[in-house]
Amino acid sequence: MTELLILTVIISSLFSFGYYLGKQVGRTAHIRDDLRRAREENIVARIQNQ
Repeated sequence: MTELLILTVIISSLFSFGYYLGKQVGRTAHIRDDLRRAREENIVARIQNQ
């Protein structure tokens, strides 16, 4: 059980560190832009449906 917890913490830390580095380098900029546009389109669609 302890090994699983330690492994989960290590994997989560590596993922977080990788996400941080990707954000700093700008490799995820296009993904964030796509997500932002999708959110905005969804909000506009909801407003138009009301």
